[in-house]
Amino acid sequence: MSKVLIIGNGVAGSTAASVISRANQEVDLKVFTREKHPFYQRTRLGEVLGGKSSAKDIILHDTQWYAERNIDLQLETTVGKIDPEKKIVKNELGGKFSYNKLLLAPGAKPLLPPISGLNKGNVFSLRTLKDVRKIKSQLNNVKDAVVIGGGLLGLESAFALKQRVQNVTVVEALPIVMGKQLDKTGSKYVQARLESIGIDFKLNARAKELTGGKLVTSAVLNTGETVRTDMVIISAGISPRTELAESGGLETSRGIIVDKTLRTSDDEIFAAGDAMEQNGRCYGIWPPAQEQGKIAGKNLIGGEKVYEGSLSYFKLKVAGIDMISAGIRDEERAREVLVNEKESEQTYKKFFLNENEELIGAILVGNQSCYPAVLNGLRTRKTFDQLNAEEQLIN
Repeated sequence: MSKVLIIGNGVAGSTAASVISRANQEVDLKVFTREKHPFYQRTRLGEVLGGKSSAKDIILHDTQWYAERNIDLQLETTVGKIDPEKKIVKNELGGKFSYNKLLLAPGAKPLLPPISGLNKGNVFSLRTLKDVRKIKSQLNNVKDAVVIGGGLLGLESAFALKQRVQNVTVVEALPIVMGKQLDKTGSKYVQARLESIGIDFKLNARAKELTGGKLVTSAVLNTGETVRTDMVIISAGISPRTELAESGGLETSRGIIVDKTLRTSDDEIFAAGDAMEQNGRCYGIWPPAQEQGKIAGKNLIGGEKVYEGSLSYFKLKVAGIDMISAGIRDEERAREVLVNEKESEQTYKKFFLNENEELIGAILVGNQSCYPAVLNGLRTRKTFDQLNAEEQLIN
């Protein structure tokens, strides 16, 4: 019987395990996760923090799901080392597990900016259910909160906090929010909506110091401003977890480097999810990780499926905002850019076309009815005229 180990139980690892369990093959399958909970929807952590959902609500596969599929789920187990030569992984308690095939899907960790005072007791990241529990345990003592980072996750964190505390300030180094996903106009609509519910913004600003004793009492910005706070959430991006791969001598760069079949530099070891890097690209978002998990699962049991990359798209759905940003959104790389803005309806559409007039990127704010068609058009490289005739994107 083939022994397959999966390290990481996020969307990539869990999807791979699901694929293997359905394959009707004799496989001894073990999944290791440092988490206390089985597979849950990380993209809904803000709902749990804001009180809209419970931890139970976002669990997608409970322990019974794994048991019914003969998957040995090892909760609260951290794997500290892999030995590709002996085909063994070791957990931090000294346990050893052999394998024929191994999938590394350890995910990513929060990226911490160089700010003095990050080690204080009321400074958090929002990446796991454990983080949510820690944050919620202190909310009764919080009136003012600061979120460092005005990207997608930062805005979701700010909105969640605003449901629970009086004042929330977002500190962002760029001149606009979601600067990696939106242009100035799209950002304007998002920021205005969040300001309308009482969230404050400090743009073109960086936190350089968190002051106070054991707990932060204020954030000092490089602009000279000081923002009072009872809690800080860091949302400055993520860093792929490459430590395990490095312990086994695998090739890494920003992430764990893989080929077109998601194999690492060792033929018996695959990688998928936020920790994976292919052709110089790390995705760090849910849909590509799910696609990678499907392919990795098939290849772990003898397949030779090819991963040709994914469409990257970002969705924000908080405070009544409907927004997606997808594909290539660089005006210098586009042959033509089409814009349709209706301020009275609070809608904004921006489409990026290539030299063949195919849709290669889009920014959409408001009126979500066209979102599925636009995403499908990006995947299939439809010409914009064809897509517009079908969906009336621009009149």
